[in-house]
Amino acid sequence: MAGTTNRISRTPSAVTRSAPRTSTEVLNSGPPGANIDLIDTVARHSLAAGYHVSQLPAGRGSRPRQPIAAGRALSAVASPPLGLRRGAGDSVNAMKTERTARRVSVTALTTLAGMHVAWGRGSSWPLSDRESLADAVTGRPEMPGPVACHLVAGALGTAALLVAGQPRRYPGLSRLGAAGVAGVLSVRGAAGLVGRTDLLSPGSVSSRFRRLDRLAYSPLCLALATSIAVSAARRSS
Repeated sequence: MAGTTNRISRTPSAVTRSAPRTSTEVLNSGPPGANIDLIDTVARHSLAAGYHVSQLPAGRGSRPRQPIAAGRALSAVASPPLGLRRGAGDSVNAMKTERTARRVSVTALTTLAGMHVAWGRGSSWPLSDRESLADAVTGRPEMPGPVACHLVAGALGTAALLVAGQPRRYPGLSRLGAAGVAGVLSVRGAAGLVGRTDLLSPGSVSSRFRRLDRLAYSPLCLALATSIAVSAARRSS
C-alpha cells in the first residue's frame, strides 16, 4: 500500500516535468485581457512572415476576432492602394528631376563664373591667344577689362547661389531670383538664335562669334533657362 502511494505521488511530478507548456498555455497564463496587445503584435509580424491570423491562438479573455477579416485589414495596412503607390512614385520622380536640374544648372553657372575669373586675370583658355578668345567669345577685337570680367563672374556666381536655393532662410527670394535668372538666359538665348546678340552686347558682330552663338552659346543659354525653370517650378510646388 505504501509502495502504491509513493508511485501515485511521484506520477504527477514526473508528468509535470515531462510535459512542457505550450504557447497557448503561456499566453493564457496571464490575467484576462492582458495579452491582447501581444497577440496583435504577433499577428502583424506573422502576416509579414507568411502566416495567417487564424493560425495564432486567440488567448483567454481576448476580444473576439474574425481571422479572414483581420488578415485582410492587416494586409491592406501593409500594402497601400495602387493609386497611393503611384502617387508616391510620382513624387519621388519629381524630386529626382528637380535635384538633377538644379545640380546641372549650378555646375554650369559655377563653371562659367570660373572661366570669367580666369579671363579677367589674363588667361586665354581654351584658345591660344587673347585676340582669338575675344573674337570667339565677345565678337570684338579685344577682350573686356578685368573689372568687366569679374562683374560678369560675380553675376554668374550669384545666379548659381540663387538656383541652388540660397538664401535658405528666404525660399521665396531664392525662387524669385532663380526665375529671374531663367528669364535673362531665355532672352539671351533667343537674341542669339536670331543673330541679334549685338542688341544686348553692342559690338558683338564678328562672323565667328555669330556662328558660335547660334551653334553653342544660345542653345546653352536656353537649355540652362529650361533647367532652372524646371528646378524652380518643382521647388515651388
